[in-house]
Amino acid sequence: MRRSFGFRGAIFGLCCFAGGCSHAPTLRSVLWDHYPGYDQLSPASGLLPDEGRYEYLPGNIVALELTKPRTVLAAASWNDNSSIYCPINIPLSALQATRRNDAHAVYNLDLSARKVLGLKKAKADLNLEDNELEILRRVEITVSSARIYQLMYGQRPKFDAGCIDSIAGRPDLTKLRSVLAGDVHVKILFKDNASLIAKFAVANKIQGNLGFGYLQGMSQDYTATNMVFAAKVSPTRLLALPSH
Repeated sequence: MRRSFGFRGAIFGLCCFAGGCSHAPTLRSVLWDHYPGYDQLSPASGLLPDEGRYEYLPGNIVALELTKPRTVLAAASWNDNSSIYCPINIPLSALQATRRNDAHAVYNLDLSARKVLGLKKAKADLNLEDNELEILRRVEITVSSARIYQLMYGQRPKFDAGCIDSIAGRPDLTKLRSVLAGDVHVKILFKDNASLIAKFAVANKIQGNLGFGYLQGMSQDYTATNMVFAAKVSPTRLLALPSH
């Protein structure tokens, strides 16, 4: 089915570099380091606890595009471009939430780190130009109130037969085995010599790269609350349900 509800916001690849770090930190690397097995979902979605047809329920069958595969240092990224899915029709409020540890990552940017990691890679990951990279000092990513939702023993999806029939046979179908929800906070710090205009331009560009459409906060301090932004994803094949 096509989604017609829910706040949406993408948490796209915010990347920055830490001195002595061997990889470019992103939300994908935060997931890899702190929530192994969970891949990034894009766009992220505001949590709707009492909606049984919510887009990111554990057990949902969703048409997703693999935009970035897993690496040895980062989780995969899946994009829900088509907005096509079949919900389990069991709301999150009927599931048991399992708390997970919060995550906090601080990434310092300086010229030496950029030289070590390569300017070309920095430009690609941050999607910024040389002069824009020069004014950044630090980026912090924090995940708080982290929790996992999954179907409990004895709970079975209540798929609508018509929905299953409408998407059966698609090659891009995946199953969300469990989902990760929480608050995502991003803080951007600039160097002292950065002008107000430059700060505004770069902050807006990074915000655009993140894809948040409804950020809370001001200036270079951004928060998205109660988001589902990651899941354990398994590609699946789906056959039409037999008619009765």
